[in-house]
Amino acid sequence: MIIDCISTLYTNMTTFEDTIRHYYGHLPCEVPYMDLILSFMNEGKLEELEKVYSDSVPQTRYYDVQAKWRFFLNQEDLNREEDPDFYKSHIIEMLIFALNMHGCVKARVDAAHKLNKKKR
Repeated sequence: MIIDCISTLYTNMTTFEDTIRHYYGHLPCEVPYMDLILSFMNEGKLEELEKVYSDSVPQTRYYDVQAKWRFFLNQEDLNREEDPDFYKSHIIEMLIFALNMHGCVKARVDAAHKLNKKKR
């Protein structure tokens, strides 16, 4: 399982990459999109997307994450004509799912650390 391979000194980006590869890496049709997301992400973008994800309600989460994602794309000067895959709604849906699962993994790791501290 993912938690077993996460050390106590995990980085946010490494955990996110492990999580998205766990859920999408075995699906051949999803791998190109997964690689696209991972090629574009960095620690700062991930932290901002996590904040947007956690601050939004389920009814607006898609549009909030999409707005932040497009903000990042505009900062990098990626436009729809040259890189249409970055603008697909499927990318946003994969990103939302991966952010959700990433948050779950982080919560499980934190809970395990707290439990281990209590046992000592």
